[in-house]
Amino acid sequence: MVEIRVKGSVFLGVFQAIEIVGGWSAREAAVLALSGDFGDAVRTNTVLASGWYPVAWHRALLGGVIDRGGALGLREVIHCATRQNVGAVHRLLVRAFTPALLIKQASRVFSSLFEGEFLVDIPESHLARVQWRGCKGFDKTCWLAQMHSMEALVAMSGARIKRRTQLAGGGASDDSMTVEFSWHG
Repeated sequence: MVEIRVKGSVFLGVFQAIEIVGGWSAREAAVLALSGDFGDAVRTNTVLASGWYPVAWHRALLGGVIDRGGALGLREVIHCATRQNVGAVHRLLVRAFTPALLIKQASRVFSSLFEGEFLVDIPESHLARVQWRGCKGFDKTCWLAQMHSMEALVAMSGARIKRRTQLAGGGASDDSMTVEFSWHG
């Protein structure tokens, strides 16, 4: 099975977040650490926001974030990238939305950025069961980034994650993952 592709705007957003979180030197270190076609494309500014690129590039970028900043660094960068993706104007509106509504809307956004499926079930008012499917090529770091992105959306609504339970998948070679998120506030 062929690995999925990722929209260029995902990479550009992560690079922007790396710079916001760690400064220009952190962004430059991330760029210099990239090799092969991805490194060449980034260094020559040929990654287009509207283009589709191999998920291997996403793995490389997120892996580099983990290598330089650990799991907490990845969390901080992904939270920042998610906030930046929503945009300043929309952030004011987001505060009026419930976490459940934001998570449901995230399914539309996901499918415009990744060639995979994102399904949401809201069995209770403060609980969401999220399933990603068909994400061939994701590794543990990609899955962790998806969970951090959901947590950032919940936080943007003014709520706080109470519990995150990984129910299935999300391993190094899994193409799916199911996670339950509960929140308060």
